[in-house]
Amino acid sequence: MNNWKGQFLTGSSGAINLGATTKKNDDFDYNSFNQNPNKHLLAERSLPTNNKSKEKNLLLTNLELEKRKKNLKSKDKKNLIYKIYPRKNEDIKIEDDPSKIDQFNFETEKVIRELSTLNNSWSKRLITLISEIIPRTSSNPETLRENGTGLSTHYYRKGVFLSLPKKKHNLQIELLLNLVHEMGHQALINYQKQDKIIKSPHDESIFSVVRKTNRPAILSFHAMVATMYMTELIATSYEKLLELATPEYLKVRFHGLIKDLKDSIKHLEKLEFTQLGQNMMNESRALYIFSSMRYENV
Repeated sequence: MNNWKGQFLTGSSGAINLGATTKKNDDFDYNSFNQNPNKHLLAERSLPTNNKSKEKNLLLTNLELEKRKKNLKSKDKKNLIYKIYPRKNEDIKIEDDPSKIDQFNFETEKVIRELSTLNNSWSKRLITLISEIIPRTSSNPETLRENGTGLSTHYYRKGVFLSLPKKKHNLQIELLLNLVHEMGHQALINYQKQDKIIKSPHDESIFSVVRKTNRPAILSFHAMVATMYMTELIATSYEKLLELATPEYLKVRFHGLIKDLKDSIKHLEKLEFTQLGQNMMNESRALYIFSSMRYENV
């Protein structure tokens, strides 16, 4: 069942609108790169000149990983990781164990292939939104979630950090969900470069269905969009995903995501939005209805 069209974020319509928006941002970054190449030290693969292939390899070579690690270890306050976590930048590290890098690449290549078989919308959005996927770890492995941890940031558009889930029997489905979760963040990051999305103060305290605590409104909106992507994935590809998870596990996961989407809408709808932001809220409501109906038939 794949008759979900979406609008700005999800489905085939979302793929088209995101393609146009991302191109504007790529063109802008290309011009700024020419003026200040050092600004794009980590994200040069996201520039249009390095982004022509429709069959991009999203996983970095060892040489590219070494370059990323060198920059992340820098104490320069201009480097990427300092901008993300200025007071605890040791919490995020690039994986440097060769065997773990090989495992990460092997498992991630499989979920990328799986995503490309689902429908054309996912393939288009993946190519549009992501240029590279970096294996992440932490100085304290206990901070990494059992089902895997991801990270996207405005300072690193089109690049994402992911860690492998710790439980092998759910590894593939959770890694795939984490990948589309980060795609959701990347989608919203692209739109934020063109629109405020929320008219209300972005730091207004709103419950986040991902962190399960109050967070700044724009971050809770990010949580909703990431949840939309995960919910859409299962709603439109349920039967196919049974190859990666048991029926019991997938149904429970689907139910939890639908509930999170409903709760997210409830907490966010008190805010005032731009026209684009309101359109996104309407899209989330429509996806919730679509997914709820889909759940009743699995």
